[in-house]
Amino acid sequence: MQKLSGAQVIVEALKKEETLKGIVKPEDDWKDIKFYKSPGCDQCNKEGYHGRIGIYEVLEVDEDIQKLIAEKATSEEIEESARKKGMFTMAEDGFIKAVQGITSIEEILRVTKE
Repeated sequence: MQKLSGAQVIVEALKKEETLKGIVKPEDDWKDIKFYKSPGCDQCNKEGYHGRIGIYEVLEVDEDIQKLIAEKATSEEIEESARKKGMFTMAEDGFIKAVQGITSIEEILRVTKE
């Protein structure tokens, strides 16, 4: 199995997201997807969005995940199992929201940097 680049992983996640059906098409690549950027504020001359919204990474602990934890599986093995069941990373959730116009790529990178 070919290992995907970070951008390819995000594009595949965007294609799977139900709320983006019709916006992100199965044949789309990174260059085909429209991401939003904040228009900024005329009064304060700052970029940004009004209010706050979270980006999340939620691990649902079902029987399979419980078993992996009990067997002292690696975090990579647990993540792989969770992702097969539809879990998105924080970055992927952020990019979904960037396509929806809720946040920007700059903000995603700011809050998810390690």
